[in-house]
Amino acid sequence: MGTTILGYSTLAVIVWVLAVFGASNGIAVAHLIEPLRKKIIKWPIIGGLIHCPMCLGFWFGGVASLLTFSPTGNIIMDCFFGSITSWILFLLIQKRQFESG
Repeated sequence: MGTTILGYSTLAVIVWVLAVFGASNGIAVAHLIEPLRKKIIKWPIIGGLIHCPMCLGFWFGGVASLLTFSPTGNIIMDCFFGSITSWILFLLIQKRQFESG
């Protein structure tokens, strides 16, 4: 039997985390989405969330757990799991870009 994280195969959890991070980071900071972000930012509630990878990670974590599997067994915890992993990966990338100039 292979290694597991939270009761699921390690690869499945890594793919789940990377999918949530990719969606949240892609929408929050990708240049490709910039025109759409400029339109959405005018919306009262959603506009404030569109630039926040941690906020988007929360919602994408919940959606990913509904559409695929729940790494923690609890949708609220999946939301927080998606949020914190998205934020940590975002910060690691920012740190790497800052250090490289």
